[in-house]
Amino acid sequence: MGGQIHIRIKSREDLTRAAEHYHDAVFAPEDARHNATTSTFSLTLWRETEGHVVRSRLPLLKRRVDHWARSVLTFKDCLRADIQVRDPGVWPLLNLVDYDPATGKIHFEIDGPMEITLYVSSLDGMLEDTGEVASEPGGHAA
Repeated sequence: MGGQIHIRIKSREDLTRAAEHYHDAVFAPEDARHNATTSTFSLTLWRETEGHVVRSRLPLLKRRVDHWARSVLTFKDCLRADIQVRDPGVWPLLNLVDYDPATGKIHFEIDGPMEITLYVSSLDGMLEDTGEVASEPGGHAA
């Protein structure tokens, strides 16, 4: 299943490296949170990890089991967050996070009825696994 992800994000190159892990991760719309007091934005994601083969009780019968790892993408120095949820019942898919240093804008490219744009004073983020693994996104037991 691989090791725990812990990527510090201080540059566009770091965002690209993190995208290798968060691309196609899903999330609940309510898990996109901006804390104005601490100037922090966080997004809890469920990303698919490499499957492993599980043997059945029957000889020669095997199946592949994929797991989902819970990760958190955070950004500090977040001055403002524009979060628009058009359908709270749909879990969007995160494709890419892009940063424009000239404007301090972080834009989330999302498949689904949601938009996220952050305005930051500097690019200071982290993608980290929480250690939680489930057989389905959202925390169903693995």
